[in-house]
Amino acid sequence: MSEKLGIEIGSRLRIERKRLKLTQTVLGLAGGVSLSSQHGYESGLHCPTVDYLNRVAGAGVDITYVVLGTNALTQLSSKDWEIVLSITDVIAQWARTLQDEPSLETRSHLASVFFDQYRATGAVDIENYKMTLSYIHSAPADTPPPAA
Repeated sequence: MSEKLGIEIGSRLRIERKRLKLTQTVLGLAGGVSLSSQHGYESGLHCPTVDYLNRVAGAGVDITYVVLGTNALTQLSSKDWEIVLSITDVIAQWARTLQDEPSLETRSHLASVFFDQYRATGAVDIENYKMTLSYIHSAPADTPPPAA
């Protein structure tokens, strides 16, 4: 994860925690992590997991804002929210299959691209996302992507 992105995500997580008037201890408990892990997330030292983000979403944290930097409370419908969770789940499953897990910056960028595609087309194509991720993993760095 790039240091800048980690700090941005951590900063947005802290903003959300303060918006909800929660302490680091309380949000950590809601997310199923220790106080030191919560501090690490907010300081940008560690990458929050999808499981953690799903749990803190239940406490009211706008995880779309935390991860993508857009305010889901004003921009996303409940259907959009479900799509974001589906996309992040597909990316998390893909990341776990790799020997070297991709950075949070890479995962956030992929989520943003897939969500933008959904917004542009109105269609969710999980199998296409999986195929794209598989291609990204197997293709040499200088290989152009397949035509859509």
